[in-house]
Amino acid sequence: RLTLYKRRIKRSHGLGLDIELVLSPQNVVSAAFGQLHMSRAVQEVTRWRSLVIDIEDYAPFLTNSILSELCKGSDQRPYQTPCLESLTLVYPRNDDSKEYHIFGGSAPALRTVHIHGIRLNWTEALFQNVVSLTYAHHGFSSGAEAVAEVLRVLRGLRRLEKLDIRFPVYGTSSNDNDS
Repeated sequence: RLTLYKRRIKRSHGLGLDIELVLSPQNVVSAAFGQLHMSRAVQEVTRWRSLVIDIEDYAPFLTNSILSELCKGSDQRPYQTPCLESLTLVYPRNDDSKEYHIFGGSAPALRTVHIHGIRLNWTEALFQNVVSLTYAHHGFSSGAEAVAEVLRVLRGLRRLEKLDIRFPVYGTSSNDNDS
C-alpha cells in the first residue's frame, strides 16, 4: 500500500489534499498502526486542505499516537499548515485527558472546525479565522470548570459565525443524550 500511496501523492501534482482517517469498530487498529498512517500523511502537511480523524470505538493509546504526530515536525519543529481549511477530530470514547498543541498553534486558513472528545490547546493563532465551530466537550472537566474552558475557547474565535456546543452526558448508552 505504501507504493500506491506514493503514486497517488505524485499524481496529485501539488493539489490540495483531503486526509481522512476513519476508524470504525470493524477496523480499529493499534496505536502503532495509527501513528504509521499519520507519519506518512504529515509528510505532505503543507498541502492539506482538510483533515478528518474519526475514531468510533475505543482503542488504548490511539489518541496520543495519532495526534502526537500533529504536534511535532522534523527536528521537533511544529508542522506548518498554510492550506488547512477544515479540521475534524472525533473520538467520543477518548480516555486520554492530554491537551494537544497541534500544528504549533497556527493554521491561518482554518475556517471550519468540528471537535468531539479531544482536548486541544486553543491558541488564538490556530483558531483566529474559524467561522464555523461544532464542539462537543471532552468530559475531562465538568460544571463551572467545563463552562470556563468553553468560554476560553470562544474568546479566541473573533470571526465566528456559526456555533454548535454540546456537553455529552457520559456513561449513557446513547450518543443522543446531550445536554
